[in-house]
Amino acid sequence: MKLLVIPFIFFLVIYEFTHLSASFPKKWMMSTRAIRSTNSSKKYIAPNHSDAAVPAPNDDFMIMACAMFRIWDGDSFRMTNYHLKDWIEYMAWAGVNHFRLYNNEYTQNKSIQDELSRSSFSLSFDFLHWPSPYNYASSQRNAIADCMTHALLLQNPKKNVWVISCDIDEYPFSPSDPNPNFLRRIIDDATRGGNHAQILFRSLFFGDNRDAGMPIQPNTSVYKRFLHRHSEAEGEHHRTKPLFLAHKAYAPAFQWNIVHEMTMLDGVSTLVLEPWSQGRLNHYWGNRIDRSPNESVYDDSLPLHYEKSKK
Repeated sequence: MKLLVIPFIFFLVIYEFTHLSASFPKKWMMSTRAIRSTNSSKKYIAPNHSDAAVPAPNDDFMIMACAMFRIWDGDSFRMTNYHLKDWIEYMAWAGVNHFRLYNNEYTQNKSIQDELSRSSFSLSFDFLHWPSPYNYASSQRNAIADCMTHALLLQNPKKNVWVISCDIDEYPFSPSDPNPNFLRRIIDDATRGGNHAQILFRSLFFGDNRDAGMPIQPNTSVYKRFLHRHSEAEGEHHRTKPLFLAHKAYAPAFQWNIVHEMTMLDGVSTLVLEPWSQGRLNHYWGNRIDRSPNESVYDDSLPLHYEKSKK
């Protein structure tokens, strides 16, 4: 029996290594140019907001959002294509101008990519079919590894690439700067006169047991549906999500990174944002959270500021 187990373990180790290094076979992937709502050579076109005092993004760096998602009927949260597009629109408002999206469904959902291709987003997309070989967690880790490799390919001497890795039920938000392109100003502030190459957003979970058995509505934004959050943010190095400079991340950690924080090269530092002023991640768990309403706080700051800025 031992003679059979050893070769099997050896096979799994080799498969994991090659899978993570080379990412998924091309037959599982769409072309990285398959979904483009605009030519990628175009400059970023900011959403049409009335606040002219907010500066447009500079050309010296880009922000790429990497997200793996799964939209299927068996999901208790019942997210739809509407919620994916809603998240993309918000992230573009926040300052993201390139998206690399990983569809984790076992069968490729053409309707999602068709809707994105028909959208009016002035942004570039990479849309990949990314089914789970083992489980969701390992697939997400592999997706991040692929995303980091792609970010390094986009890097050039004239343009740095920052990457934000989060899920489509997670919304970065800055209470002190609730205006378009705030992610870009967070990067400016963190790098001005310093060596911060990674910025961590601490999570605030929205939802409690009053939402039990009440999934989100098909055409209702999660940030409007769930307005009660935990009174405390998650710890500084627990349940965070990173915004980081791709070429300053430690390359071998691309394969074995933890999803919540990247390992960075020596000589650079990580900034953990203060959640009540600088920035945080609103994580809309909704009916998946079993928490007493007595532990929750009403908070509609994100939808109020977001909707106001779009008028």
